[in-house]
Amino acid sequence: MRIPYCLFGQLLVALCLARTSAAGAAVLKIPVQTGTVAMNATVKTVPITLVTLTKAFVLCQFQMGANGGNASQANLRVTCELTGPTTLTVTTGVADVTQTVRWYVVEFLSGVTVQSGLFTMPSVASPQTSNVAITNVNLAQSFALISERDTQAATNVDQRFTVRAQLQAANNLRLFRNDSGTDAVVVAWQVIEIDSAAVQSGLVTIPVNQTAITVTLNAALSPPVDIKRTFLVFSRSGGTVVGGEESLYQTTGEITNATTLTFTRNRQTGTANTQVDIAWFAVRMTDGTTVQSGSAANAVGAAGPQNAVIPTAITINKSIPILSTRGGVAGSVTDLDDTSWAGAFTTTTQLQLSKSPASSNTAAATVAWQVVQFNDKPNIIDGDGREIFP
Repeated sequence: MRIPYCLFGQLLVALCLARTSAAGAAVLKIPVQTGTVAMNATVKTVPITLVTLTKAFVLCQFQMGANGGNASQANLRVTCELTGPTTLTVTTGVADVTQTVRWYVVEFLSGVTVQSGLFTMPSVASPQTSNVAITNVNLAQSFALISERDTQAATNVDQRFTVRAQLQAANNLRLFRNDSGTDAVVVAWQVIEIDSAAVQSGLVTIPVNQTAITVTLNAALSPPVDIKRTFLVFSRSGGTVVGGEESLYQTTGEITNATTLTFTRNRQTGTANTQVDIAWFAVRMTDGTTVQSGSAANAVGAAGPQNAVIPTAITINKSIPILSTRGGVAGSVTDLDDTSWAGAFTTTTQLQLSKSPASSNTAAATVAWQVVQFNDKPNIIDGDGREIFP
């Protein structure tokens, strides 16, 4: 029930706002920390400003290195983890000075709880399922982020490092890959619970004879998905015979509208076991967080960065970019460096998307981007349940 006198007088206004503030609002601690690191060693430690580990998560994007001209080796994958309150650790399978990692560390003052760790998926029979015990979370408010690394130097077993992460139960993070082969893959995982989020999640497969699949979201949930306040994160596992064909397993994910997600790859062959299995989370924020999204294309032979225009100006130190990529078509050669991109804000209305300068540039690529700007103030709920954003 509304209290009309809340509109009059500073003291009464303050009391009113205190009574109607959302106790679980995710309040960002600014600034979002960011930077780059060159992987001229297999392990790089990056000093960061002090964070509370249970309230902070890391997001990393990497531009593949050349590694002597071969930019498609599995051991050029990287993991990123917060190993201490002032330390970010980035690890790769082989040192390569031409490989660059762009990192973002996001910390919250309240409303967010983060669990994280490392898990090694050993070489066992395929397919492989691993369960990681976590402290109980609310599944309707939680999502998972992972990064993976492999020591495999081959270029044609990419499916072995493609891992998908699902919150299978309130106390269980499930990691899955379709092919383990002889590779032990290390997964850096984070489970993020946001009190002011409404999360939908699921599993979906792009079949062997399709390049895209759509997912219908539950429009009956309260609050319903709002594309300006919802972001998408996902992980994927390539089928056992995708080999080194990035065009078969590199996938973009987009929120098409308030009821639809679309996952797309560039190519299908119809061959058995060339599917892409996806675990996804649609995170609807209710605390003043905003989301803008779009896509950018990189033509064959185009080496320079692509600049995406952000429609509404952002506050850079409150924002992160979330990227997914696809690339290659039938008859073209696609390397991991063609579909490995990093994003950085160059102005309040421009997101620069870059891949390795050493990229072979033999395949076109599409980058689906989301710019998420978090809120650094508690949000206020009006008497009729509508959100009011400061």
